[in-house]
Amino acid sequence: MKFLRFLGFLLFFELIASIPVALIGTTKNFVTLFIIIAVSFLAQCGFVLTVFKFSKYTLKDFSIGKSDTLNFVFFAVLMLLNQIFFIILNNNNLLPANNNNVGVFNLVQSHKIVLTIYFAMIAPILEELLFRGVYYLTFIKEFRDSTIMEIGSSWRYLLVIIFNGLLFAFLHNGTFDLNSVNYFVGGLILSLSYLKTKKISVPIGLHILNNILTMLV
Repeated sequence: MKFLRFLGFLLFFELIASIPVALIGTTKNFVTLFIIIAVSFLAQCGFVLTVFKFSKYTLKDFSIGKSDTLNFVFFAVLMLLNQIFFIILNNNNLLPANNNNVGVFNLVQSHKIVLTIYFAMIAPILEELLFRGVYYLTFIKEFRDSTIMEIGSSWRYLLVIIFNGLLFAFLHNGTFDLNSVNYFVGGLILSLSYLKTKKISVPIGLHILNNILTMLV
């Protein structure tokens, strides 16, 4: 039942995330573009409200304390090292073409301001609410009351964390190849940041930072 519920969230998210982006790429008419963005925004707001109701988030989950800031910096460095490593591999032609990044880049070129905001800000927020927020509150019953060490000591929960990374990688890359390792490691870092801090704002901030870096590079 838990898996089916999460699958429902996932399918709905993929629907509201992929259809508007696909439609945006087919038009340059401002009115049509505005309507697509407005409908997409309303659907995404509905998704976020549903997630809030399901997960019982409070403003505390979005606050940032001193320890959270230190954790954010630590995990941001890990994300940066992961990106640098794969940039080096890519520049030396050791990776296959990354269709996800190429597709996003080409799409952003057609509507720079709108889609830069979408891919850099909106998409990371929605993805983290689903892939880290709903996912772990669904599959790790003791999530809110357990430390990262307690969660990591359970082989069952380790499988849950690994599956999260694999799912995140597959939905971003569409297949499993060397590029998937980048997304998999990134997903693990985002998961560990959430499991460590219990603040959904931390992986959201890391994901936004990562997407901005990717678009700049």
